[in-house]
Amino acid sequence: MNRFLTNKKMIMLLISVLIFISLITFSLSSRGDNVVQSGANDVTGVVGRLFSKPTNAIFGVVDSVNDVQSTYEENQRLKGQLDAIHEKEAEIAALRSENQQLKDELGLQDLVTEYTVRRSNVISRNPDQWINQVIIDLGTMNGMELGMPVMNNNGLVGYISETNPTSSKVTLISNVDLSASKVSSEIILEGEEAAIQGIISEYKTDTNQLVMSQITSDAEIKPGTLVTTSGLGGAFPRGLVIGEVEDVRLDEQGLERLVFIKPLSDFNNIRIVSVIERSAETVFSEKKDHSEREQEDETNSAAKDDQVTPEQNQPAESGEE
Repeated sequence: MNRFLTNKKMIMLLISVLIFISLITFSLSSRGDNVVQSGANDVTGVVGRLFSKPTNAIFGVVDSVNDVQSTYEENQRLKGQLDAIHEKEAEIAALRSENQQLKDELGLQDLVTEYTVRRSNVISRNPDQWINQVIIDLGTMNGMELGMPVMNNNGLVGYISETNPTSSKVTLISNVDLSASKVSSEIILEGEEAAIQGIISEYKTDTNQLVMSQITSDAEIKPGTLVTTSGLGGAFPRGLVIGEVEDVRLDEQGLERLVFIKPLSDFNNIRIVSVIERSAETVFSEKKDHSEREQEDETNSAAKDDQVTPEQNQPAESGEE
C-alpha cells in the first residue's frame, strides 16, 4: 500500500512538472489568445515565486558563509599585522635600552679617568643564580684578572670572580651571602665632615635596595646622599659609585642604624658592563694613600689629645703658687 502511494505521488509530481513546462512553453509561443496567456502567466508567476523563495534563502546562506569567511581572513591578516607591530615595538624598546646602557658606559669612561675601562657584553645568566652572577664575553686573553671591579650604568655591580680564556664570571654585590661581596663603603657628607664608613651587608630583592650596616658615626644622613666604595680592604678602589641613600632606620632590635641604598644599577637588567682594569702600580698607590690617610687621622687624634686649653693650665699654675 505504501509503495502504491509513493508511486502515485511521484506520478503526480511528474504530471505537475510537465504541466508547468507546457504552460511556460504555451505562454511564450502563444501571442494571440490574451486570456489563455494571462492565465498561463499567472500560474507561471505563482510557481516561480514558490521556487524562488527557497532558492533565495539558499543563496542568502551561501552569501553569509562567504561573508564569514572573508571576515575571518581579514581578521587573520590584521592579527598578523598587529603581531608584527608588537615585535617591532619590542625590538625598538630593546634597542633603546641597549642604546641608553651604551651611553651610560661612555659616561662612565669620562667619570673613571684613573683606570682603564673595558666594555663587555653579558652573554649568559643562570635563572637560578640570576641575582648572584653573570657571564661576560671577556677573558684572560683580553687581560681580565680576578678581583677586577665591574660597573654598569655608572654604578658598581660586582667583581670578576672566575676567569676563562674567552669569558669571565662576575659575582654581583647583590650576592651578599658571599663575604667577598660585602663591600666596604662610605657615605660622602657635605662640607668638611669626614665620610661615614660602613659595610654593604644585605640586598632586598623586593625593593631593589642595598643595606649598609656597621655605621661608624652618629652624624645625620640625608636621603639622596651619595654612597661610594671606601677602598678599605683593597677589594675595590676608592670612589666607585654604588648608589644613593633612600632611607635610614634602626634594625629590628632597635640597636643598630641601617642605611638603605638605591643602587644606580638595576641588578635584574644587566646587559652591558664596564670592567675597571687596575695595574699593580695603581693598587700600590691606593694602599699607600690609605696608609697615609690612616696615619694622618692618628696624628690629628693625638694632637687633639695633647692639646691643653688655658682653662686646664690655670688650676695647675695656682697650685704651684
